[in-house]
Amino acid sequence: MSQFLNPYNFIPCPTRTPGDKNFGDNRPPGHERLHTECVSGTMDDRVTGTMDDRVTGTMDVRIKARTPLLVPDSEYEVDNNNHVTKKVRVDDKGHPLIPPSSVRGALRSAFEIITNSRMGVPQQKTREDLRHAEKIDDLSAADHVFGWVSDSGRGQKHSSWAGQISIGPVTALDFAPDKPRTLTLAVLSSPKPHKKLEWYGSEAEGRKVYLHHHSQPANENHKKNTTNQSITGTVATGTFTFRISLRNVSEIHFGALLYLLMLQDEHYLHLGGAKPLGYGSIRLEIIESQIAIATNSEWKDSFKELKSVSHFDLEDLKKYKTDFESEVNKTFGNEVLKQFGCITKIKPSDQMIRYPKTKGERLRLDPPCPPHTK
Repeated sequence: MSQFLNPYNFIPCPTRTPGDKNFGDNRPPGHERLHTECVSGTMDDRVTGTMDDRVTGTMDVRIKARTPLLVPDSEYEVDNNNHVTKKVRVDDKGHPLIPPSSVRGALRSAFEIITNSRMGVPQQKTREDLRHAEKIDDLSAADHVFGWVSDSGRGQKHSSWAGQISIGPVTALDFAPDKPRTLTLAVLSSPKPHKKLEWYGSEAEGRKVYLHHHSQPANENHKKNTTNQSITGTVATGTFTFRISLRNVSEIHFGALLYLLMLQDEHYLHLGGAKPLGYGSIRLEIIESQIAIATNSEWKDSFKELKSVSHFDLEDLKKYKTDFESEVNKTFGNEVLKQFGCITKIKPSDQMIRYPKTKGERLRLDPPCPPHTK
């Protein structure tokens, strides 16, 4: 009887403390000016801050795709047998187009985990403290940074929040093209961010994440049917760049973002589709020469005195990252980052990762990652 690792797993969520100044729920500062003070309250003209100063600016980031990226267009074709085929969008040079929204989504998913934020995708069965915020006064760290839209909307003065960062166009650098082809993928269901497990005779719950395969994805050529999809076009690996613009990001939240942009070696994030099959493992790296970020206090001083601002260097960024690690470990214990590190690390070549193929197969009994039982 063969054993294997399921392509996905679940990271448990510690109990959240809504009143925590860094990882709790509060109203974000407005976009109308650069904020430097920390003021308590929830009135429209007041701000519940998380730190005494904030950061603003831009930095360029490099994407290194370890496995091919599948980021198909939202439009699709359906044949006479109700099989869906999606195309990979390309630019005028034939390079795949990676929407900034896809990068933003990949960052947000990881950011929610490491800050133990509310879940961006509404889920009815989610624990109360993890549910999608209903009002702007209850936004978690991920909502502050990446934005929020109320489920109800009607009757609320504030039904959305634009977030504190924006992602610019994604540009291909050393694009490694593959010949245009059609991949007919294995059956993949929609992601379920929250689910109860019944593995190993016990239950666990948490955020759904996918493992990173050691080997490159197999050449997918499954039989077409109504339950799977085909992707046609140019699938690529290579290096891409984009620019992140930040405004009024708290120092601890900035450190959390840096944590994702400065992962340890052999640790990856996911971008695009077909993650269970091994696609979309990427690393993000800050381009040191393109950092133009400073504290809001420094920006204000430069405006007042008409002098150039002193931007952060890579060593400054490392300090913010370390401060975040210290704060999140103090708040939730070291399990949050420990388990995130476990799930983002590439798996050894002797660990088979796939869905079960026959009824007699079972999961490995020594999984290297969570879930942990309650």
